[in-house]
Amino acid sequence: MLEPSSPHSEATESQIVSRMILEVVAADGQVLEPEVRWLDEHLSLPPGAALALARLPPLTNADLALIRPRARMDALQRAWSVAMVDSDLAPEEEHLLARFAEGLGLSPLEASDAARSRRVVLPLERLGITAPENPALFRFLELCARTDGINKVSHCNFVTESPCSKVSLEHWCDLGFHKQGEWNTERFPARHISLTRGRAEGVPWDELVGLTIRDDDAPQATPISQRVQPHELQHISLSIDPRADMEVIRAALERHGVRFMTPVLTDHDPAGAGLRRMFTATQGRFFIEFAQQVPGEDGQHFDGLCAETIEDLYQALDGADADWASLTPSERAAHTHWLPDHVQLEPAD
Repeated sequence: MLEPSSPHSEATESQIVSRMILEVVAADGQVLEPEVRWLDEHLSLPPGAALALARLPPLTNADLALIRPRARMDALQRAWSVAMVDSDLAPEEEHLLARFAEGLGLSPLEASDAARSRRVVLPLERLGITAPENPALFRFLELCARTDGINKVSHCNFVTESPCSKVSLEHWCDLGFHKQGEWNTERFPARHISLTRGRAEGVPWDELVGLTIRDDDAPQATPISQRVQPHELQHISLSIDPRADMEVIRAALERHGVRFMTPVLTDHDPAGAGLRRMFTATQGRFFIEFAQQVPGEDGQHFDGLCAETIEDLYQALDGADADWASLTPSERAAHTHWLPDHVQLEPAD
C-alpha cells in the first residue's frame, strides 16, 4: 500500500510521474509487450505499487502541480516515451498527453518540443544509440526537434565489412528485424540491405535499418573501405513533413553552422510519388540525411529506391573530403559542434 506523502516531496513527485505513465499505458485500452518492458526498465516500484497506483482516480491539474516546475518537461517527455514505445500513438494517448501538458502549465511550444524530441530521440534509444555516449549527436537531434518541419527518425544505416556481416545480420534479426530488400552497387562495390521491424498505420513498417556490407575485393580507395565494426553507424535519416519547404529547413540549419554536401535532390517513381533528400557534410564518414516523401496521386509513398540512387550518394561522399578540405578552421569548428566523428552504441547484453 502506498503511503500518502507531503506536498512537493520527492516521493509525491515520483508517484505522480508514475501515475502519468500508467495512465498513458492504459489510455488505448490495451497493454502491449513493449510497454510492459518499458515499465519494467524505467519504473522502480515496489511489489504491488503499480497496481495500487493504477486504482487511483485520474490525475487532476492539482495533482500535476505537485511536480516541481523544473521537472515538468522531463515528466512529460517520459510520458511521451512510453506512448511511443510501440511506434503507434493512439488518439487516446495523444489527447491524454495534451491534457498533461496543459495541467503541468507548459506552453504550447514546450508541449510541441517534448513531442518532437521523443519522436526524434526515442527510435535511436531503441537501437542502443544513447545521449551519454553521443552528446554531440544528441545536441544535433535537439536542434532538429526544434526545427519546424522535421518529424522523426526515418531510419539508420550501418556499415560493416563482409567478415562481420553474419554477426551484424544476426544482431538485427535477434532484435526482431527482417530482411526487406537488397541492392548491389558496382561503382562503389557493396551490398545494401534494408531490414524492417513491425508495421505502422499507413506505412509497411514501424522501423527501418539499413546495412551496407563492403565486398572483400572492393578497392581500398572507396568511401566505405575503412576498417569497421559490425555495427558502425554511417548515417541517420530524418523524415520531413510532406508539406514543409526543404529549402527553409536547410537555411534554418545553416544558420546554426550545419553544412551540407548536396543540394536538395529530387527523384520520382513511375507512379508519380516523389522523394526529396539533402545530406549534411560528413564528419569522419558520418552524416545526416533529411528525406521528404511526397505521395503520388494514389497516395502511395515513393518506391523508386535502386542501386543507381545509392551510387549517386556514394559519389557525393567520395567528393566530400575535398569540400571539407576547403573549409576555414572556423567553418569546420561550427560544423563539428553538431556532428560527431564516431557514434557509439551501448554494449550488447
